[in-house]
Amino acid sequence: MLRVILEGCAFNNQGQFKVRYSRRGEILALVGFLVLCLAVGLSGSGVCFMALRAWYPALHAPPGRPPIWVFLAVWPFLYVMLGLAAWAIWRVPDVAMNSHRALNAWGCQLGVKALWTPIFFGLHWLLPSFGVGVLLLGVVGWTIWRFAKLNMTAALLMAPYFCWLGFEVYLNAGFWWLNR
Repeated sequence: MLRVILEGCAFNNQGQFKVRYSRRGEILALVGFLVLCLAVGLSGSGVCFMALRAWYPALHAPPGRPPIWVFLAVWPFLYVMLGLAAWAIWRVPDVAMNSHRALNAWGCQLGVKALWTPIFFGLHWLLPSFGVGVLLLGVVGWTIWRFAKLNMTAALLMAPYFCWLGFEVYLNAGFWWLNR
């Protein structure tokens, strides 16, 4: 009986165990994390597309603003890295629910990211979107801290996202300041 129960588990270095998922289950989880991240990115694409045609190019831009195609190239790459990072944490043997807490932090940052696009591009609220961007940086930093405790690779996968968000918060502040 004990052998049957333990066959579906994997032990970690502290003698605790977590359910081991089948290869199919792991692939489905990976696809799910990637689809969720890309869906957040696509959810604001209609609003972005309309704003990128008229409103955004008319703004006074801060120094260092890259061409629009750079954003279009960078974001899918970052969303894939976010999905891979979450999947890596999902696969960590659960030690006192820490992986669940880390994934909760990850979900929070994804939710805050989903808010930023409609506030900036849809409503054209430059100062509130700056506040959301600062909040997002904080939540992503918190997520990276949680991830680093469980899987350093997952934390490192989040680092380019954190850096890019820092750059976007700078741009957001510059747009607000120059277009008051």
